[in-house]
Amino acid sequence: MAEFPDDKTEAAIRRKESAERLLNDPLLKEAFDAVERGIVAKVKSESLDDGDALRLATSLKLLGKVRAALLSYIGSGKLSLHLLREKQLKDMASTGAKEPV
Repeated sequence: MAEFPDDKTEAAIRRKESAERLLNDPLLKEAFDAVERGIVAKVKSESLDDGDALRLATSLKLLGKVRAALLSYIGSGKLSLHLLREKQLKDMASTGAKEPV
């Protein structure tokens, strides 16, 4: 495993790995889809008062924000991993090493 230059880099890479596992987990995918379908079905099939419509819209937005947060963790982790690899390559070039330091 690569040596991490700081705790933030390590944390970002670990969050990326965890977020990828979660978003690729079939059961979590199924749960997200089921909740979304359920909300959309309620909106389409029922006459809703303003309070119910607002709660359903808020629920749908929240579901999207959870997905977006996980995708953001993946993006941040990928950037941290890229920067770590760049640093390792620079270190290798400056020391003449054949493998990351």
